[in-house]
Amino acid sequence: MNSENWKPIERPPLGKIRNLNQEEAERRLSFEFTALERHEELVDALNKIGSEINLLRKNANIPELQFNDSNIRLISEKHWEQFEKDARLEDSGAFWDSLTEKGYLKYNPEKYKSSRLERVAMMYSMAHELSHKGLPNAEKYSFHLSEGLADFVARTSLERGVFPT
Repeated sequence: MNSENWKPIERPPLGKIRNLNQEEAERRLSFEFTALERHEELVDALNKIGSEINLLRKNANIPELQFNDSNIRLISEKHWEQFEKDARLEDSGAFWDSLTEKGYLKYNPEKYKSSRLERVAMMYSMAHELSHKGLPNAEKYSFHLSEGLADFVARTSLERGVFPT
């Protein structure tokens, strides 16, 4: 082949490259949700959980994080199935999204109001998901390690901060 005989072909421009992570994050953030601030006891629990997570981080010489009620979004049960499908989740009931830096919890206001057990379960789920915020990138090493650490931190933060004995 002789390179002198080649005809240069102008390639079409690629155009704008889509940021798929950003699009997915925006889709998740657009879901209808109930603000945590509607439940004073959950906001109080979040503050105590955040303090306990920061205490653990301080003991490990890791800088503190800011925890506030905008970190958690309550998604109603009627929207949860579609939310799970869009987020490509298995039946979980809650998850921490590193794209949006938010925890999403399945929420039924009637059950929440009528059952103390449901409120405690919501607090545990919130503590677990906030633990993922406090322990970023652990899932890169091992999913099971990440989940185990999140369970440990959630339990510790609830026992020390929310339900001290």
